[in-house]
Amino acid sequence: QMIELNNITKRYSSKLFESREVLKNVNLKIEKGEKVGFLGLNGAGKTTLCKILCGSEPPTEGEIKINGTTSWPIGIFDSLSNNLTGVENIVFICTVFDIDPRPLITQISEISKLGDMIDKPVSTYSSGMRARLAFFLAFSIDFDFYVCDEITSVGDKNFSSIADKFFSEVIKERGLILCSHITQKILKNVDNVFVLHRGTISEKFPVQEGIDYYNQLTNENN
Repeated sequence: QMIELNNITKRYSSKLFESREVLKNVNLKIEKGEKVGFLGLNGAGKTTLCKILCGSEPPTEGEIKINGTTSWPIGIFDSLSNNLTGVENIVFICTVFDIDPRPLITQISEISKLGDMIDKPVSTYSSGMRARLAFFLAFSIDFDFYVCDEITSVGDKNFSSIADKFFSEVIKERGLILCSHITQKILKNVDNVFVLHRGTISEKFPVQEGIDYYNQLTNENN
């Protein structure tokens, strides 16, 4: 399994503003089981890169090769529908990926601690309940690469420890792509780092060197 980007450029244009180049001639390769972080300030192109890495958005120029399965961009913008119940959301996602939903319904119901709320519309959930369902749904599906866009916490301290343990087990033999501007999350979860800055991407750094380089750019930007 592998994800490879060759000379990727992404532009957005509209009648309301001039063409804006979010990514410029990006080249990178992510191998099977590799855990990499992408550090960048807000607006650096992290979310756009996540979408391209998942294959959910095409580049304006260049070529993307995906050998293996990728998740959707997991994180702030979850994939849940407010109009569906928790169970219906699980069934819908399983249908998209051609998976039997029954084992996942049982597993997610137990580990998320949603109780009877799993059968209620997501519109009635608190933000914490919604985050728990979205988190466990995403990481209960078997992908070769998990792509995370600013992944957030999923509850109080005790529940977060359950989520962290579950997350660690799932990604042990899988690829992880974590886009963030929070260095602590990068340091905790990945081995190597790329830094996004003004649409360009750095060389691959060992994680602490990448964080140091990112902090240097942040200080210069300020």
